[in-house]
Amino acid sequence: MLETNGTMQKQWRWSISHIDGVRRHLPEQHNGWQPSPRLAAEKVENHYERLMEFNGIPLNTRRP
Repeated sequence: MLETNGTMQKQWRWSISHIDGVRRHLPEQHNGWQPSPRLAAEKVENHYERLMEFNGIPLNTRRP
């Protein structure tokens, strides 16, 4: 999401929260700001992949 006002103006917010099957969360931050939409998406993708590995859930699978 692009922030258009305030101290984070022109920054892109990234956030990742509930994912089915995830019981344990990583200790680092799960949201933040990046200067471009691609960098924000990259943060979410990297966090998601690490979170799935941390929980022993294979990537690209659907939970029943």
